Amino acid sequence: MKRRYVVIALAVIAALAIASPSIGVSLKKLVKKEVAKQISKARGPAGPPGQPGQPGQPGQDGTALAGARVVGSDASFSAGTAFGGIEATKSAAGGYCIRVPFTPRNIQVSLESDDHNARVRLTAFGGGFGTCASSLPGHQAWVTTHLLSTNAFSDSDFHILVN
Repeated sequence: MKRRYVVIALAVIAALAIASPSIGVSLKKLVKKEVAKQISKARGPAGPPGQPGQPGQPGQDGTALAGARVVGSDASFSAGTAFGGIEATKSAAGGYCIRVPFTPRNIQVSLESDDHNARVRLTAFGGGFGTCASSLPGHQAWVTTHLLSTNAFSDSDFHILVN
């Protein structure tokens, strides 16, 4: 009985060995496919940097709807920089209330100087906070400037863009 199973198994193996080339599956093709798959994932060292590309086309005018350069000492605007109906009021040392005639979606602030001991930040967005409620009713943002060394509020000039 065992001999019968062995003979049948050998016959099946022989039939598959004879039939496999006619089915289109060859060991050579399988090996090539596996090697190609492994090589496709291989990475060599990075090559030298390429040449710089051509300059791009000029972009559209900015999308900010309001903005200004705010003078930190009194929250006034530098001549010719304010646009879009922006208003600013100084609420305290280093604190500035901001209002625009529309609902802002995004506000960006940046420090005017390159003083590495100072920072500016949009401290609150949306209104109803701090001394702004009384100094500029309807305000939408509170911007603060600080000294990094002491984290104390400090008057610093800054730029603001609102859209």
